[in-house]
Amino acid sequence: MLRHFFHILLGLTAILGLFTSPATAEPGQDASPRLRVLTYNLLHDGGWSGFFESGTHLEERLEMTIQELRRLQPDIIALQEASESRKHGNVPQRIAEALGYQMVFAPATERIFGLSLVDKLITATIGFKEGSAILSRYPITASEVYDLPRCQRRLDPR
Repeated sequence: MLRHFFHILLGLTAILGLFTSPATAEPGQDASPRLRVLTYNLLHDGGWSGFFESGTHLEERLEMTIQELRRLQPDIIALQEASESRKHGNVPQRIAEALGYQMVFAPATERIFGLSLVDKLITATIGFKEGSAILSRYPITASEVYDLPRCQRRLDPR
């Protein structure tokens, strides 16, 4: 999953480098363009959040997160523990829409057993997906998920 984000971030950085022109700097100022990247763990609401309240106050935390992201104005946001559930909807999409950003979401829970149909059936039954997301103020023209080799523990999809 981390390799997936590295590839997306590297691609976005390369694209931005092609379309940014060097600014003329005043004497004593740095002329290099800046790319503001922020990473944040959302602390998802739990696998059973499609059915029960978990006490993690996701909605309150989400509002505070959006306010702070607006204040910080990052160009790229990498989210961990981003979730989609019956109760809260697609959380990374909600953040992206609130900020006017593009978004790519890669749910890790759809890869728990490595059996696509089984994994999708489980996530649909419990009404919960969790994974990582990339949000960008710049257009995301393509994305791809690279599955890493499976770990020894069967339920660790990394």
